[in-house]
Amino acid sequence: MIVKESRRSCFYFGENINLRLAVYNWTPINQKNCTLSFYLDRHLVESRSLPVLGTHTDSIVWQYDSSLLCLGEHTLRVALRNDDGINWKSSFKLWVAEQPNRETMASWHWPSTVHYDALEASRKTALIELDKLRDCGFTWANFRDEWALLHPDEAVFLIEEAMKRGIELGILVENAKGGIFRRGDAPDADCIMAQDGTIKNMLNPHKQGFKEKVVFHIQCLMTLFAEFPSVRTLFVNSELEDMLALSCDPETRTMHERKMGFSLDELRNTFRTDAFAYLDAPFIRQGVVADDDKEVAYMKYYFTEGDGWSATNRLMAEVAHRYRPDMIVLTDPYRLCPIPQRFAGMDAVSSWTYTNPDPKTSLFVETLDCASRHLGNASIPSITLWNYAGSIFPSGENRKNRELTVRMGPDRWTECAWFYLSRGGMALGSYFGSPMEIFIDGGNEYVYSRATEAAMASFCKNVLVPFGELARNTRNIPRNVAVLDCLTARVYGNPEREHTHYANYQIYNFATLLAMSHIPFDVIIEDDVLAGELKHYDMLVLARADVMTESIYRKICAYAKQGGIVIKDQQCLADIPRALTFSFDFFFRKGVNANALSTSQDYASKDDQSTVDIVKKKTMPGVTADQDRAVMEKYAAALREKLDAILPRKLDCSTPRLILNPRCSKNTTYIFVVNDNRTYDERTAIWKSIEEKGLPQAGTISIELPYKQPQFRELLSGKALKVRQNGNMWSVDVKVPAAGGAIIAAFEKGSLPRPVATTTVRDSCLIIGLENCGTDLRPFQIEYNQKRHVKYTRDNVYSFVFPLENKEEAPLQITITDLLTGSVCTAWKSMPK
Repeated sequence: MIVKESRRSCFYFGENINLRLAVYNWTPINQKNCTLSFYLDRHLVESRSLPVLGTHTDSIVWQYDSSLLCLGEHTLRVALRNDDGINWKSSFKLWVAEQPNRETMASWHWPSTVHYDALEASRKTALIELDKLRDCGFTWANFRDEWALLHPDEAVFLIEEAMKRGIELGILVENAKGGIFRRGDAPDADCIMAQDGTIKNMLNPHKQGFKEKVVFHIQCLMTLFAEFPSVRTLFVNSELEDMLALSCDPETRTMHERKMGFSLDELRNTFRTDAFAYLDAPFIRQGVVADDDKEVAYMKYYFTEGDGWSATNRLMAEVAHRYRPDMIVLTDPYRLCPIPQRFAGMDAVSSWTYTNPDPKTSLFVETLDCASRHLGNASIPSITLWNYAGSIFPSGENRKNRELTVRMGPDRWTECAWFYLSRGGMALGSYFGSPMEIFIDGGNEYVYSRATEAAMASFCKNVLVPFGELARNTRNIPRNVAVLDCLTARVYGNPEREHTHYANYQIYNFATLLAMSHIPFDVIIEDDVLAGELKHYDMLVLARADVMTESIYRKICAYAKQGGIVIKDQQCLADIPRALTFSFDFFFRKGVNANALSTSQDYASKDDQSTVDIVKKKTMPGVTADQDRAVMEKYAAALREKLDAILPRKLDCSTPRLILNPRCSKNTTYIFVVNDNRTYDERTAIWKSIEEKGLPQAGTISIELPYKQPQFRELLSGKALKVRQNGNMWSVDVKVPAAGGAIIAAFEKGSLPRPVATTTVRDSCLIIGLENCGTDLRPFQIEYNQKRHVKYTRDNVYSFVFPLENKEEAPLQITITDLLTGSVCTAWKSMPK
């Protein structure tokens, strides 16, 4: 008997197929003069002599270059013969899958319970779920760790079926009921003890036994699944920070106090998870507290070491990287504090964003990028398709109104996706349960929105796949404006938060006005101010910087005295010399929700668990979404009128409803344009709680460029744009489709060399070579056999390999278009010989 001992059957094109085989000899004597033959798709590819075959031969390794095979299924038949006519045969199915493009932005399905139920219930439901994920355009999803440890063979089946569909399945260290921190039957001594002596049902992450549990858990997962190249991500402990607290048992408390240098008794409260600011502050001057303030020091300690969340995540990453240095370990969310070190040791910082009533809340991606700059890792923003209770429909018991399951509409999702594309993160995440839900529940459009899934598929196919690599491999043009996300103001200041509930969102009402005024900005933190980073900016924005420490105050005052522009809101209590104050009231935006519009009441506290049964309501005057937009546009106009007199403008647009972000490669500028023009759709028009239906928008875009004679082209349409000079800037007119965006490339006319192309068909692939491309990132559209690929060159000589699905697929016509210049650099009507 010939058996396959390897667990892998699916391989990426270009991988070396490596199979371990064993031969079991059931006869009572050794066999001699045996021949082992390997037939791949009926063709003999290798024969081996086995002089002696004992009872069990398990050292047989068969290797083959998968790039010699077409994509899809293949059959390997292994035959054993000897002089006595013994003839054993076995056949094995192999699959060659297309290599994922890891230079582009992935499309990540941020999952929840129904997704795992579908994967785990049966192979039938699992395949339906994977098919639906593929059809939505997802290239990355997850399987659950505890299930996989119990059913490793089923997990392998999922991993390889996902590979066949172009999806990389990573591991999720789940968070259900506390996840890795779950108490189980552990004694009280191993659990978190609150300051008042009560025991939480969560393990104390500072105990040695807990750390050993974490190490063993990740070792088991890596032992089972590290060999699969598509298992490239480890998503750990999402949102579990909300369930943790500072453990105050005597041993752990002593450790905390030793590290902090003061007693916990000197604090008002050890609870900091989503805690509100203290209104009364120990000011040493108006709006300023001492650098050694213990509450501020505790805030930093709690979120870097105190609750143990970050240390646990780091430990998981360290163990995973021992097995797979390329493993991307990530966690989320980043919403409780502007402290990037919360994500130290992670390969990516991630968070999801609620965008009602305004998709421009997606600008929160700038906070993720700030953290990434500090940590040197990637950023992964996610769109949550869910809506807070009472936000777009009034709360009620009718299932249509149970907002915990109501998805956003298609146009809002698309606009959010354009915002994230325009910043070029590692991936674009979408947070919802499962694309199977709409079929399980009978297809309730108010709850599940089939059109939103269609929008995902369309965006991924037409925008993310061709241009995600461009977005990820360009960089923001240096900004001259910084917005300070002030940690101290999350400890002291006005405890009332604006409509964007979480601490890290407090700057984004003011920051939205900057975006509407076409003033790109970087988010910075207190550490940047102390490190002297203000010297890189012409203007500093203090939004919800209610209170600051003395060192921060002195740095900002020095910056202002040296000519730096400082603007602040009315919440900032510190007296900054020559600062310009804007008294914009954003608290009215809390009323832009269906509860307030229908009953003049809303939940007293906001989170994704709010329901009529558990959260009290308070009086809240309703504000319609169009009224909200009108006020925000009025504010933006007032802001830009003041700033245009004092801040040199390098970017502009004739309308606040097109949001711009310029990026660049070595020699080319790319302007990402997001269409923010919206009106009411049929789902929510009756409540006027959100404008979710996209409308077309025209405008004139102007930008300062380092070119003498720039040439402009919109990449999605392929159309050249007429350019005119306007002072120090160059202007073009654009028309952006509803719920869409644009990518405008600008470069020096005549600066790009004309490429020369060569093509060959070798074995099972088409190879297209491009020479004389220049050294800059450069996009080309390659078309053959009704297929379209957008590929990017980075060196003067570059080649692309396209695996064929069958031998007959060799193209009859190839067209290669330079997307920057619009020229067709070469085309064939038949394959050259």
